[in-house]
Amino acid sequence: SSPFYGNTRDIYCEHSTIQFNPRSDIMNKYKAHYGHVQKLTILAYAEDEHAQAILVHSAGSNDSHSSTNQYPHVTISVSNVEPYTPVYSNDLWKRFVDDRIVEIKMDEYDKPRSIAINDHMSEWHGKLNSNEKYAETQAYVKIINEVIDLNGIICVNNLWKNEKCGKN
Repeated sequence: SSPFYGNTRDIYCEHSTIQFNPRSDIMNKYKAHYGHVQKLTILAYAEDEHAQAILVHSAGSNDSHSSTNQYPHVTISVSNVEPYTPVYSNDLWKRFVDDRIVEIKMDEYDKPRSIAINDHMSEWHGKLNSNEKYAETQAYVKIINEVIDLNGIICVNNLWKNEKCGKN
């Protein structure tokens, strides 16, 4: 259950961005993979007064595509009150790292492979410090101890129709 359950938020939780607004040559590389399954492993859950997100790791396969985000994630919900738009999920994970609440170990592609809370607990609830972009906020993070895999379809947002990628 959420420590911030009273907040009104817009629910997303339908995608994990591989690359935002890629150039056409990059898009062409992805086209051969449209409609293929992408496997993601959930590493941790985080929430503050403005957003909820899960940190994910792309499970390796020949058809796997790592996100270009520093902290690949799925946005669950966000308040959509400036500056807390869906892109804030990227910064939420960075705030936990910058405040030294969590330590994230990276894989050979410089993407999160594992995460630990610095006091060796499985969850943490407290204050995230303010920074140049965001105000101080109450926050929560939980390590996901069990392996939970998410399967998704590689697609471009304008091709997504009824849980399928409509290849052109």
